[in-house]
Amino acid sequence: MKKVLVSILSLFLCFTVFGASSAAAAKSTHFKNTRGVGPGDSYTWKQKIYLKSNGDVEIVAVQYSDDTTDVNVEYTLINVDSKNEESDSIDGTYKGKSKILKFKNVKKGTYELKITNHSDEVVYGNFYAYY
Repeated sequence: MKKVLVSILSLFLCFTVFGASSAAAAKSTHFKNTRGVGPGDSYTWKQKIYLKSNGDVEIVAVQYSDDTTDVNVEYTLINVDSKNEESDSIDGTYKGKSKILKFKNVKKGTYELKITNHSDEVVYGNFYAYY
């Protein structure tokens, strides 16, 4: 039993040091909106992202509409104190697979994430934020 535990811990350590991305090793949180976001509407995610130092924030998103594949969703990272914003969009439907956005060199601070639907139909989805 002791050898098995040591082997598992060694494998975990190797994966952590050599096989995991920095985002995967960082904090993460997620959001799922089952009601959807209407055309032209925005939704500000209530949970804050706390960056204790400068770094990257990855958004791994799934987004889709029941009525169209012409989907465009903008993801905006907003600094709560300075109100500075950084945005990027994902075009298309990603239901069985995800799409990744990466905000690089984000300054330390407290952030909110706003989702804006630029599509003509209601968009559903979820995301994980890694930071």
